[in-house]
Amino acid sequence: MEPRQGLTEGPAGEEIMFNIFVDSNGHNVATFHTEEAYDASALANHFVDAGYSVDTDLWDATVADAMMSPEVAALAEATLPLVSA
Repeated sequence: MEPRQGLTEGPAGEEIMFNIFVDSNGHNVATFHTEEAYDASALANHFVDAGYSVDTDLWDATVADAMMSPEVAALAEATLPLVSA
């Protein structure tokens, strides 16, 4: 399968997603998700220039159900296992 044009890939060829969290006065006011590094950078810069606080992180396809790195997912699971409903 060919990667989509402009899609960002991790070192193992996995798809990754950039997450941009826009905060004001300590509260999240918007969240954006994009596969494009350029778009993520542009969004973050736009909101910083507008006076907002911006946090970012990466999601990769190796942990499909979590928006965190595999290492953080493993740490979270080891610290406090998920409880099934």
